Amino acid sequence: MTSPMEMDKLLHVAQSCAPPEAIQLIVQVTEDPHTHTFAKLAEAPTIQKLALTPEGAPYVQLLRLYTTGTWADYLSMAHQLPSLSAAQVAKLRQLTILSLAYQERSLSYATMCEHIGLAKDLRESVRILEELIIEALYQNLFTGRLDGVAERLDVHSVTPRDVPRTADTHNGHDAVFGLLQALRAWRDRSSDAITALDTYKRQVEQKYDARAQTMQEDHAALTDALRNVAQSDTGMVARMRLQETYPDAMDVEANRRTHSKRRSKRTRA
Repeated sequence: MTSPMEMDKLLHVAQSCAPPEAIQLIVQVTEDPHTHTFAKLAEAPTIQKLALTPEGAPYVQLLRLYTTGTWADYLSMAHQLPSLSAAQVAKLRQLTILSLAYQERSLSYATMCEHIGLAKDLRESVRILEELIIEALYQNLFTGRLDGVAERLDVHSVTPRDVPRTADTHNGHDAVFGLLQALRAWRDRSSDAITALDTYKRQVEQKYDARAQTMQEDHAALTDALRNVAQSDTGMVARMRLQETYPDAMDVEANRRTHSKRRSKRTRA
């Protein structure tokens, strides 16, 4: 991605350049493999003035295309734009993949080829596609895993593309609206997740309280039963019945009594 310092240099150059130089600057940034943000340059006063000239208007439109547009947008307006160099074609295809990755977390080769104008079943198309993806991964445009066997790109995170500060174009409105929709969807998912966690927490607490209450009642019942056994002439028979009814609890009680007797003997000694 273009660093703030590099973009500041471009803006400084754009402030004082003549129309021919501004056109060359647009060509340069749309070919540069390390530049992927263009909104600030497109809003520069010199570029805005260039848009009013017959020779400069197509290049400004090209710059706006690289700001938020895709390969499909280019095809729809190619007759209004300058011819693209090989570097510009690769850049626009890469930006298109970036837009797709922002919308979907799992992208098939077939889907990506369709959106960037490559034949789906040709080995050469796969090679070009993988080179574009690998270069984007190296530049941290997105993170993910490229699965050549399954012919799929699994996206983990994405660096968003430009959203124009002045959304005066159709693409600008779409970009702002899409970002707003994405934020609303994230808010709704977060709210649903919090509600689900709160519900689960209450359920766990209720189960814990119910189990604690049951254990307390069982302990009280066992204590009363043992007290009755100690006071009964038929204590042995009753104790055998308790052993059948509360086997675990009786084992615990027996261990407690054995431990108590040993401690008493040690104390007397």
